[in-house]
Amino acid sequence: MPRLLYRLSSLQHNLRVVRDACHEAGTDCMFVLKEAALHPQLTAAIVKGSGITQMGLLSWPELPLPRFPGITLHHIYEPSPRFFSTLSDYSSVCLSSRFVLHELRKQYTDQPPALRLCLECGDGRDGILGEELSDFCSECHDLRFHVDGLLVNFACLSKNAPDVDTLNKATKALAVVRQFWPFADISAGGTDMLEFAEQYRIPEDITEIRCGTGVMLGVYPLSGRQIPGALLDTFELEGCLLEKRQKHGRILALFDFGSYHTAPEKLHAPFEGMQYQGSSSAYSVFDISDCDADMHEGQSLRFRLRHESISRALTSRALPLCEADHA
Repeated sequence: MPRLLYRLSSLQHNLRVVRDACHEAGTDCMFVLKEAALHPQLTAAIVKGSGITQMGLLSWPELPLPRFPGITLHHIYEPSPRFFSTLSDYSSVCLSSRFVLHELRKQYTDQPPALRLCLECGDGRDGILGEELSDFCSECHDLRFHVDGLLVNFACLSKNAPDVDTLNKATKALAVVRQFWPFADISAGGTDMLEFAEQYRIPEDITEIRCGTGVMLGVYPLSGRQIPGALLDTFELEGCLLEKRQKHGRILALFDFGSYHTAPEKLHAPFEGMQYQGSSSAYSVFDISDCDADMHEGQSLRFRLRHESISRALTSRALPLCEADHA
């Protein structure tokens, strides 16, 4: 059976590294772990003693919202109406849809949660367009919502990294929000903001950077570069080589994990020359014809994960989560 192995000490170390990098950039750090409700004990262990005061996460079906002493929780995706009843436990909720805005007002007739408005900055996913922001803010104000500020996303759908022009666009849009809520600020994500901060100054209106991948994998998501001082041994997917045969003139290795477990095509193979060929629900095939490593059937191999594979691994019911030191 494949397993997802983690090293708690490395995760705790990376959270400190990312937190310090945010502070050096002049911002607070929001640790984003959308899967926290699925792994509350691991999450609590990662943040213990970290000094983190804010976390970004999501509601999950039939799972209680985890609580962490001294840490406020923020729903960083626009909520589905199915989850409206859980939102009173969050300090703020991300929002950009007029439909969600009015449905939320119906649900919370007395005291609705605070909002953070998502601004479209070129990613193409969720976000309010700059030209409609004033009317949207007016609508929020008339419906008696409090808006904490703006939220900007990078590299969710697009591969566009944060840049000076886009961040200046966000600070210009913030002036519109401050006509209604004078102390509004900007939350920027994700970890790629820290790579931007290596070369450029973060605008002072950006008061927090949302970081998930930097903690979980130790890299900047877009470039794949290792974050200075971070560790890369946080998570590994352990799989068993079930079958090794020559087929169609190539040597193919069949492993006991597939799309049920992760995104196999987004794994780092443990040996040079291993080439991903394809996967089904519970199998993955790698071409090992050009690999010098001596591999045999029954051998357990450990694969490092990328940004696109860690989330599916953390949400898979087919993949046990085990501490590497106790594996």
